[in-house]
Amino acid sequence: MSTDTMQAVTALLLPDDKAYLKQQLEPVPKPQRVAVYRQYCEVWQSAAAAEPNEIQRDNAGRRAA
Repeated sequence: MSTDTMQAVTALLLPDDKAYLKQQLEPVPKPQRVAVYRQYCEVWQSAAAAEPNEIQRDNAGRRAA
């Protein structure tokens, strides 16, 4: 996954999403946080891309990730 994709997903995150991710990543060792976040973004992007209804894409990504 490219940095551009991670930035695109990050731009779609709501404040509640960011707070949730911060809470979930806190116990993860710092060196592994980027890898875990990258995987989160991959799942988000895949689910959003699979959603045919444009209006529902963000929520599809959010639910899957």
